[in-house]
Amino acid sequence: MRGWGEKLPCYKQIPSLLQILYVESERARISVMERLEGEDKWLESAYDKPEDAFLVSGNPISLKEVYAGTAGEVRPLD
Repeated sequence: MRGWGEKLPCYKQIPSLLQILYVESERARISVMERLEGEDKWLESAYDKPEDAFLVSGNPISLKEVYAGTAGEVRPLD
């Protein structure tokens, strides 16, 4: 399987793709990349606190919700 570093540029070339989420499995951290409207530039935001929330298709979602039901507790980064 190719690494995220190799895949990300390929994903960003898909014209209809507006948002990319990278959900880490080893720790509670999500990176959200959003295409800037009318541009070929991306804005990246990182979330690592359980109360952090971001929008997916206009709907708010928190880290706590994303990691609910996983084996480990949602812990902020050290």
